Amino acid sequence: MKRSFELAVILFVGMIFIFSSCQTTSSDSETIEMTGIGEIELPDSPYAISINFNGNEKKKEEMLALVSSGDLAKYKPKLQHENVYQEGNGGTAKNFTFSISYVLVLEDKAALNDVVSILSKNDMPGYVNTMGSYIDETKRDEYSEKLFDLALKHAENRLGKFAESKQKSYRITEILDADDPYSNAVPHDGVAYQSKLFKKVRVKAVLK
Repeated sequence: MKRSFELAVILFVGMIFIFSSCQTTSSDSETIEMTGIGEIELPDSPYAISINFNGNEKKKEEMLALVSSGDLAKYKPKLQHENVYQEGNGGTAKNFTFSISYVLVLEDKAALNDVVSILSKNDMPGYVNTMGSYIDETKRDEYSEKLFDLALKHAENRLGKFAESKQKSYRITEILDADDPYSNAVPHDGVAYQSKLFKKVRVKAVLK
């Protein structure tokens, strides 16, 4: 009976030692997060503008002719949206007003003067908005991959410096997209409103 009790004590002490050792190993590790930023400066890209037409049915037909086969057709306008509404209140019937927006891609900003001249010459009601650089569809995936790689490399460099300062090594456990919600590093429509593209990547790691 006495020997059984001694064996039980030894086993209990052994379990405490093992548990203590696990706790010490766990406390020696540290989980950290670092965010990296990738940046690409856009080269001289085609220039995107929008034409916002706002007029009656007769002027609408003239506008459609301009963009389909007239002087604006060479800029390959893309329909952005079209709305129809009636102005004014009361029971008196009102004529419909058409609101149409097109996106045009210009090879350079100088072509903007040509577009404005065409609209003025044809007395088109509406206005023109300058939008930004246009990224061709063939380059969007390339830019997305490059931005991700740059952001990841930046995050890893930060991790390395932090680990070195603590005289530790690190192991990456997770890589996450850290861009703001509802934003894309490379816009889906290809229109960049700044001269640079940015991407953020968050990296989780364990220091050892």
